[in-house]
Amino acid sequence: PAPVTPAPVTPAPVTPAPVTPPTPVTTPTPTPNPTTEPTPTPTPNPTTEPEPAPCGPGTEKLCPPEYEIGLDIIGSVLDYSAFDYSEIFSRRLAIPEYYNAQEIMTNEGENDILSHAIKGFGILANQLMVTLPEAGEDGGGSRSLRGVRRHLQVAELKPVQVSDIACPDGLQYAPFQTFCIKFVFEFRSDPESESLMRSLITELTDSINEGTLYEVIKANYRNTLIKGMGSPGRGVDYKTNTSPNLATTLTNSSVPADEDEGG
Repeated sequence: PAPVTPAPVTPAPVTPAPVTPPTPVTTPTPTPNPTTEPTPTPTPNPTTEPEPAPCGPGTEKLCPPEYEIGLDIIGSVLDYSAFDYSEIFSRRLAIPEYYNAQEIMTNEGENDILSHAIKGFGILANQLMVTLPEAGEDGGGSRSLRGVRRHLQVAELKPVQVSDIACPDGLQYAPFQTFCIKFVFEFRSDPESESLMRSLITELTDSINEGTLYEVIKANYRNTLIKGMGSPGRGVDYKTNTSPNLATTLTNSSVPADEDEGG
């Protein structure tokens, strides 16, 4: 037999297995640390300043610079010698018309009461300043005197307060617990003239209570409506009253007790 020639074997092509690429490693993005807000420092509670201790005349403490000093002056615009003031205590109030504190402050009817009080006060203060021992001393005396005058001028420009009050006992010009007014003068001291200011206030207080301010006002303003100033002061003497129905004696015990508002 004829020899058998084997058919050539063609090898099947080998297809390489697909290579899966490695999964890339992702580097995580770093998360920033959260921002820490600064903790606010707690604000301490404000410190309450203690009320300043009283200073000026009648105390042992000198007033600090620009400390206001007040001077109260009692007065009256009613002539208690001219009408039966016992009506006041009977609550009938049959008394002459007069200007109250508000009307004095606003100069109702051009009464000029406040103007006369302020100007009279200035005249008296100037008279007393030149008599103070400190005003005549060598060295700083003149400077101190100018300082006091400067501050009195400032005080005169400041509003002088006026209020209605019951008359204190012992006045020459008004019976106890009738109608009076109070003038409040306020002015400042400074380090250059504080000692002199204190001396002046003392002198003013004594002089006003002796009646000198009323005399100054009457001498300069003859038609003034002010009928008395100071405590006990001076003014129209109410004890000269000759009203026939007037009680001859008015003491503390004869004055009725205060009633509730509205009578």
